[in-house]
Amino acid sequence: TFEAKWSAEVTEAAGQVDTETIRLATGLLLPIWSALPSDHLAVNRIADAHGNSWLGRLVFDQHVVQLYTKLGIAKTDDLPVDAIARSVLSGRSVDVVRPFPMTLRRSIVNGNPRVEIVDAPASQLPWLKSLGCFTEIIAYRTRVFVPATDAEAVLSRILKAS
Repeated sequence: TFEAKWSAEVTEAAGQVDTETIRLATGLLLPIWSALPSDHLAVNRIADAHGNSWLGRLVFDQHVVQLYTKLGIAKTDDLPVDAIARSVLSGRSVDVVRPFPMTLRRSIVNGNPRVEIVDAPASQLPWLKSLGCFTEIIAYRTRVFVPATDAEAVLSRILKAS
Protein backbone atom coordinates (compact mmCIF):
# COMPACT_ATOMS: atom_id res chain seq x y z
CA THR A 1 0.00 0.00 0.00
CA PHE A 2 0.92 3.62 -0.33
CA GLU A 3 1.17 4.15 3.44
CA ALA A 4 3.62 1.27 3.88
CA LYS A 5 5.83 2.46 1.02
CA TRP A 6 5.70 6.02 2.32
CA SER A 7 6.72 4.89 5.82
CA ALA A 8 9.59 2.83 4.38
CA GLU A 9 10.83 5.82 2.39
CA VAL A 10 10.58 8.11 5.44
CA THR A 11 12.58 5.62 7.52
CA GLU A 12 15.24 5.37 4.81
CA ALA A 13 15.48 9.16 4.40
CA ALA A 14 15.73 9.72 8.17
CA GLY A 15 19.03 7.84 8.24
CA GLN A 16 20.61 10.02 5.55
CA VAL A 17 22.24 13.34 6.28
CA ASP A 18 22.63 15.88 3.50
CA THR A 19 25.24 18.56 4.14
CA GLU A 20 25.51 21.67 2.02
CA THR A 21 27.70 24.73 2.45
CA ILE A 22 25.95 28.01 1.77
CA ARG A 23 27.38 31.49 1.87
CA LEU A 24 25.19 34.34 3.01
CA ALA A 25 26.15 38.02 2.81
CA THR A 26 24.59 39.54 5.92
CA GLY A 27 24.73 42.79 7.83
CA LEU A 28 24.71 46.21 6.23
CA LEU A 29 24.33 45.25 2.56
CA LEU A 30 23.60 48.61 0.95
CA PRO A 31 27.26 49.78 0.76
CA ILE A 32 28.30 46.53 -0.94
CA TRP A 33 25.11 45.85 -2.91
CA SER A 34 26.79 46.63 -6.25
CA ALA A 35 29.58 44.14 -5.48
CA LEU A 36 27.09 41.33 -4.94
CA PRO A 37 26.09 39.19 -7.94
CA SER A 38 23.35 40.72 -10.04
CA ASP A 39 21.80 37.49 -11.28
CA HIS A 40 20.23 36.50 -7.94
CA LEU A 41 18.81 39.54 -6.13
CA ALA A 42 16.53 37.82 -3.61
CA VAL A 43 17.05 38.44 0.09
CA ASN A 44 16.68 35.21 2.06
CA ARG A 45 16.13 34.32 5.70
CA ILE A 46 18.05 31.30 6.95
CA ALA A 47 17.04 29.68 10.24
CA ASP A 48 18.87 26.91 12.09
CA ALA A 49 17.60 24.23 14.45
CA HIS A 50 18.43 26.38 17.51
CA GLY A 51 16.14 29.23 16.46
CA ASN A 52 18.88 31.57 15.19
CA SER A 53 18.11 33.30 11.92
CA TRP A 54 20.05 35.41 9.44
CA LEU A 55 18.79 37.73 6.74
CA GLY A 56 20.95 38.29 3.68
CA ARG A 57 21.79 37.48 0.09
CA LEU A 58 22.95 34.04 -0.96
CA VAL A 59 26.36 33.98 -2.65
CA PHE A 60 26.78 30.89 -4.80
CA ASP A 61 30.14 29.16 -5.38
CA GLN A 62 30.62 30.62 -8.84
CA HIS A 63 30.21 34.15 -7.44
CA VAL A 64 32.44 33.91 -4.34
CA VAL A 65 35.71 34.61 -6.11
CA GLN A 66 34.30 37.62 -7.95
CA LEU A 67 32.84 38.99 -4.70
CA TYR A 68 36.15 38.57 -2.86
CA THR A 69 37.93 40.38 -5.70
CA LYS A 70 35.44 43.28 -5.76
CA LEU A 71 35.69 43.68 -1.98
CA GLY A 72 39.49 43.52 -2.03
CA ILE A 73 39.67 40.26 -0.08
CA ALA A 74 42.59 38.03 -1.09
CA LYS A 75 41.12 34.71 0.03
CA THR A 76 41.11 32.58 -3.10
CA ASP A 77 43.43 30.08 -1.41
CA ASP A 78 40.65 28.80 0.87
CA LEU A 79 38.14 28.32 -1.94
CA PRO A 80 37.71 24.85 -3.39
CA VAL A 81 39.47 24.38 -6.70
CA ASP A 82 36.23 23.23 -8.32
CA ALA A 83 34.60 26.54 -7.33
CA ILE A 84 37.50 28.48 -8.86
CA ALA A 85 37.33 26.40 -12.05
CA ARG A 86 33.54 26.83 -12.34
CA SER A 87 33.89 30.57 -11.75
CA VAL A 88 36.53 30.94 -14.47
CA LEU A 89 34.68 28.72 -16.95
CA SER A 90 31.50 30.75 -16.38
CA GLY A 91 33.35 33.88 -17.52
CA ARG A 92 34.56 35.47 -14.29
CA SER A 93 38.18 36.43 -13.65
CA VAL A 94 39.89 35.12 -10.54
CA ASP A 95 42.93 36.79 -8.98
CA VAL A 96 45.26 34.36 -7.24
CA VAL A 97 48.29 35.30 -5.12
CA ARG A 98 49.90 31.87 -4.71
CA PRO A 99 52.08 30.28 -6.03
CA PHE A 100 52.66 33.65 -7.75
CA PRO A 101 50.35 36.62 -8.46
CA MET A 102 48.24 35.80 -11.52
CA THR A 103 44.77 36.15 -12.94
CA LEU A 104 42.78 33.19 -14.19
CA ARG A 105 40.24 34.09 -16.84
CA ARG A 106 38.25 32.58 -19.66
CA SER A 107 39.47 33.60 -23.08
CA ILE A 108 38.05 32.83 -26.50
CA VAL A 109 40.76 31.82 -28.97
CA ASN A 110 39.72 30.74 -32.48
CA GLY A 111 36.14 30.48 -31.28
CA ASN A 112 37.01 28.04 -28.47
CA PRO A 113 36.76 28.87 -24.75
CA ARG A 114 40.02 28.50 -22.86
CA VAL A 115 41.24 29.08 -19.34
CA GLU A 116 44.12 31.54 -19.49
CA ILE A 117 46.74 32.31 -16.86
CA VAL A 118 47.49 36.02 -17.16
CA ASP A 119 50.70 37.57 -15.77
CA ALA A 120 52.54 34.26 -15.37
CA PRO A 121 56.27 34.97 -15.02
CA ALA A 122 58.38 33.68 -17.91
CA SER A 123 60.52 31.77 -15.41
CA GLN A 124 57.46 29.71 -14.41
CA LEU A 125 56.53 28.58 -17.94
CA PRO A 126 58.43 25.24 -17.83
CA TRP A 127 56.88 24.44 -14.44
CA LEU A 128 53.37 25.32 -15.66
CA LYS A 129 53.87 23.16 -18.75
CA SER A 130 54.98 20.25 -16.55
CA LEU A 131 51.66 20.52 -14.69
CA GLY A 132 49.60 20.30 -17.89
CA CYS A 133 49.42 23.88 -19.19
CA PHE A 134 50.32 24.83 -22.73
CA THR A 135 51.50 28.03 -24.38
CA GLU A 136 50.73 29.74 -27.66
CA ILE A 137 52.24 32.80 -29.23
CA ILE A 138 49.39 35.12 -30.19
CA ALA A 139 50.07 38.63 -31.51
CA TYR A 140 53.77 38.27 -30.60
CA ARG A 141 52.96 37.44 -26.96
CA THR A 142 53.37 34.09 -25.24
CA ARG A 143 50.11 33.23 -23.54
CA VAL A 144 49.60 30.39 -21.05
CA PHE A 145 46.47 28.25 -21.14
CA VAL A 146 45.00 25.50 -18.99
CA PRO A 147 43.20 22.79 -20.97
CA ALA A 148 39.48 23.54 -20.54
CA THR A 149 38.62 19.84 -20.51
CA ASP A 150 41.00 19.19 -17.59
CA ALA A 151 40.89 22.63 -15.94
CA GLU A 152 39.99 21.48 -12.44
CA ALA A 153 42.81 18.91 -12.19
CA VAL A 154 45.47 21.22 -13.63
CA LEU A 155 44.37 24.19 -11.50
CA SER A 156 44.44 21.92 -8.46
CA ARG A 157 48.07 21.00 -9.14
CA ILE A 158 49.00 24.65 -9.65
CA LEU A 159 47.22 26.00 -6.57
CA LYS A 160 48.36 23.21 -4.25
CA ALA A 161 51.99 23.83 -5.16
CA SER A 162 52.04 27.04 -3.13
